[in-house]
Amino acid sequence: MGRNGRGMRTVIMSGQNNLFSSEGEDWEEAVLSSMRDAALSDTLVYSILRQIRAESEKSGCSEKEQEQIQAIEQLQKRLTRTQLSTFGIIEQLYMKEATMSLQIAFPRGIYAAFQHCFCPNENSTSERLAMEPLESGESMECFPELSKNKSFRSELLEELNAELGPTRRKQLTAYSKMWDERIQGMLRYGYRLGYAAGQSIILDIDLPPA
Repeated sequence: MGRNGRGMRTVIMSGQNNLFSSEGEDWEEAVLSSMRDAALSDTLVYSILRQIRAESEKSGCSEKEQEQIQAIEQLQKRLTRTQLSTFGIIEQLYMKEATMSLQIAFPRGIYAAFQHCFCPNENSTSERLAMEPLESGESMECFPELSKNKSFRSELLEELNAELGPTRRKQLTAYSKMWDERIQGMLRYGYRLGYAAGQSIILDIDLPPA
């Protein structure tokens, strides 16, 4: 949980008449973390990635993505064993970033659904709520694990790029662009799913709008 989220939790908990002891708070934190990991799992990440590809096919962009995939396959065939190992680590880091992006966007979607219900005049009920933290310096401050992951991945990409010729560099760039698009898609779908979850909660317990 980011620094701002933890601060908000402190405010909320202080208004519950100390319902939980310090041990209880630790237990609650662990359970919430477990629930989050179970709900926003790798299975969901892969499902969203498939949906992003299906969306690309419907919009007529599948040919571009197929060209990217072919370029990546050609690149992998030409890499040395050491370079392939580095490439595999980069792939793992991109997957980790996709998972963390989902974990960031999903609660923002829930927040936006409640905000839209109770504060309909606010202007931040859009996908920008999910995108802004990752496109600004906030990601460095509030999401240090994500920032560290991105920095390490960028370093490995630069190292690998320096070892390749012009053709392979273009293929590596195509690979990087493909993943950047996937991460953006993960943020969009994470936000939408969170917004839908928030609306479902509001409807299930019949909360009156503001």
